[in-house]
Amino acid sequence: MILVLSVISTGISQTTGKKKFVRPEQIEAEKAEKEAKEKEKRLEPSPWGWGVNLGSIYFTSNSYQIGLDPNIAYRLDISLAVGFMVKMNYYHTKDPFSGLKYDAFNLGPTIFTRWKPLLKMEGASNFMKSLFAQVEYEHAFLSRPAYDDFGNYILNPSKTKILSDTYGQDYLYVGLGIATGYPAGSFVSINYNLLDDPYLYGPTFTFRVGFTMNY
Repeated sequence: MILVLSVISTGISQTTGKKKFVRPEQIEAEKAEKEAKEKEKRLEPSPWGWGVNLGSIYFTSNSYQIGLDPNIAYRLDISLAVGFMVKMNYYHTKDPFSGLKYDAFNLGPTIFTRWKPLLKMEGASNFMKSLFAQVEYEHAFLSRPAYDDFGNYILNPSKTKILSDTYGQDYLYVGLGIATGYPAGSFVSINYNLLDDPYLYGPTFTFRVGFTMNY
């Protein structure tokens, strides 16, 4: 009778107890799955990215310009990013008659959007997936040589320096390019200014090469 009562008591405690028996191998499997998910989350690239462009390059017989453009971007989707850029351009010209030189450092705060329209297309080649379109709006702060009404440089009283005029000008660029690599990659692009005007100092077309991270 004692033996029967002991068996019944054990059965009742197993069926009415709150704790559920879990096999050790199940615990290990759940632990491994949790660690794998945490590792995958750690390895996922940040939605924030950054980059550096070399652009706004052009040359004439007496002048040239070159730009360096650091930027940051936020990836809304794997194929779409928005960002902010600061275009820093160095401008140099030389008067062929007097030999005087003029140098200026210009800034152009810029907002932009980059879109890779074929990135998620099934069956698209790697080349097609790497194509992107970019739209950007820039408000540039420029310094250029000052001219008189006859088109001559305005000089300082000692005739040793070309004076400056400053301008605020707007540019709206649309561009096409090709990017390689992700999350770290490089690109080359050509951009056209839709607000092209003979009174604007920025070039109509600009070519750029650059490096990006996470977008």
